[in-house]
Amino acid sequence: DNGFSWDVSLNYARNRNKVVALAEGLTTYILASQRGMTSEARVGQPYGTLYGVAFERSPDGQIVYGNNGLPLRQATQQIIGNIQPDWTGGMLNTFNFKGFTLTALVDVRMGGDIYDEGTGTGRWTGQYEETALGREEGVIGKGVRKLTAADGSVSYVPNDIIVTANQMYAYNNPRNYHEAAIFDASYVKLRELSLGYNIPVAALKKLHIQSAKLSLVGRNVWMIFKNTPHVDPEFDSKGGNAQGFGYGELPSSRSLGMNLSLSF
Repeated sequence: DNGFSWDVSLNYARNRNKVVALAEGLTTYILASQRGMTSEARVGQPYGTLYGVAFERSPDGQIVYGNNGLPLRQATQQIIGNIQPDWTGGMLNTFNFKGFTLTALVDVRMGGDIYDEGTGTGRWTGQYEETALGREEGVIGKGVRKLTAADGSVSYVPNDIIVTANQMYAYNNPRNYHEAAIFDASYVKLRELSLGYNIPVAALKKLHIQSAKLSLVGRNVWMIFKNTPHVDPEFDSKGGNAQGFGYGELPSSRSLGMNLSLSF
């Protein structure tokens, strides 16, 4: 009754797929590659599966360390991710009250992986704050060591070997250990926020203007949630089918502006 209204628009999408066939004679097609890691369309796998050098892992998924306290890696390339999100969605809220309009657009991506060589390299070279840990006293890698008994049976115990920090962080070198630069690309963003005012028609008659709206608009306003350290996961350094690759992109920007809309 007082003229207040609240409109909500929602959208949701998900994609489940599998490559069932390629051109005659092909079982895989490389969409993109970087430092020996590839994104592929491979028969029997989802489109955009990432293949690269992975850490060796125990049956329960923990990283396996050698007797020198450094992580072991798989002998052959493994599946280490996929560029496609589990789902995407958004919500647009529009509030109207006495000539004022407030809109807020929330953008969501859940799941999907990216290869962020920039963050991996920053850790490898000791530029990020997390690499300050253990510079004096050394580091114990989080995971297990594999023990092989005389009869050939294998068991796992918690890793307890201390190594120097520069040795440990060298294993974040994404050029040799691709898995060290694989990150979950999920995010929730306040993509756009705007506040507008419809100038009363009575104030416009002498100017022969039918309607006028003045708005303040902000874009990329707030990163509400993300799983990637140091960077905005929404990057695409190669373009086209070569999604999910990044290395040293400039930070994402926020824009603030004013908009005047006139109707004559």
